[in-house]
Amino acid sequence: MDSEERMIKMAYIAGALDGDGSFCLGKSYQVQAPSPQYRPIIRLSSSKKEMVEFLKEEFGGNIIYRKPYTSKDGIVRKENWSWAVYGLTRCPSIIEEVLPYLHVRKERAEFLLDYIKNNPFKRGSAKLSFDILQNREDAYLKMKRFNEKPFQGKISNIKRKNSESKLFWSYLAGLLDTDGSFSVGKHHLKSRVSPTYSQYISLSMIDTRGLNYILENCAFGFIKLYKATTTVNGFCYRWALHARDEVIFVLENVLPYLRTKKGNAEILLDFCKNKRNVKACRNGIPQEELDFRENCYKALKKFNYGISKPTLIDSEFQKMDNEGEGESHAERLNELAP
Repeated sequence: MDSEERMIKMAYIAGALDGDGSFCLGKSYQVQAPSPQYRPIIRLSSSKKEMVEFLKEEFGGNIIYRKPYTSKDGIVRKENWSWAVYGLTRCPSIIEEVLPYLHVRKERAEFLLDYIKNNPFKRGSAKLSFDILQNREDAYLKMKRFNEKPFQGKISNIKRKNSESKLFWSYLAGLLDTDGSFSVGKHHLKSRVSPTYSQYISLSMIDTRGLNYILENCAFGFIKLYKATTTVNGFCYRWALHARDEVIFVLENVLPYLRTKKGNAEILLDFCKNKRNVKACRNGIPQEELDFRENCYKALKKFNYGISKPTLIDSEFQKMDNEGEGESHAERLNELAP
C-alpha cells in the first residue's frame, strides 16, 4: 500500500473514531498488585459488524458482541459490536497514524499519547510512589472529563467551498458510516394525490469541530440546532442536505470510501439519478414511477433494520420543503442558535 492510500485510509478511520470512537484510560485493581493499573484504551462501538472487523484487521485488538436489550428508559437497543485496543504497546502507533486527521477527538488523543510517553510500563510488583499515582489519577480523571463533557463551540461563519481533497471526503465517509444517515423520506400532503419522496443526507453531532471542518470543505448542506434529550447538553447540531444535485455531488465524492453504509448510499444515488420529474404531480404520479420511488424508500428502510431513520428527519424536512423554498444556504446558516 502506497503512502497516499494509507493516508486516505487513516483519514477514514479518524472520521469513524470522531463519530463513534473513544480514547480513554482504564483503571483496574489486580489482586496481587499493590497499586492500581491505568491502561490506555482506544475503542469504537458500532451496530455494524463490518466496521469493527475492519478495525481489527487493520490494528488487531478485541471484539465484544452485545445482544439487543431494553435500557432503563425503556428504549430497545440494537445489537452492538465493540472493538478495542489496550495497553502501551499498540495504542501509541495507532494514535500517531490517525492523529493528523482527527478533529473532534484530537485533543484527547494527544493527551493520551503524552500520557503513554510520560508513563512507561514497568514490569514487577513494586508499589508506585504517591507522586506517580497522583499524576496517573489526575490523568485518568482528565480523560473522563474529556469524554463526559463535550466541547462547547460555535458553528463557524466562513466562506464555503467544495474541496477536491481525497483526505476530506474519506474523513467524511468515516463520519457518515458511524453517525450519518442516507434516507428517502416519504410525505403525504393533503394537496397531492400521491405521496412525495425526498432524498436526504444527515449527520448529527454535539461537538462542532467536525461540523466546522465539513463547512470548510463542502459548500452544500446547512446546519440547525435540535433538542436531544439523550445528550449531556440537551441539544445537538445536524448537518443535512436534500437538494437533489447537492446530494448527488456528496454521494459521488464519499461513495468510494464508504464501507458500512455503502449499500445505503448506492440506493440513494440511484434514486436521485433516476427519479423523474413529473409535471402536474398534484394529479398523481404514474404507477411505474411511484413503484420505483417506493422500492427505493423500502430498500433504505430495510438497510436501517426496518426503521426510517429517524422520523424527525421526515417531519423537519417536510417543514423545510413547505416553508424554505428558494432560501439560500447563507440565509439558513444565519438562523443558527448562538
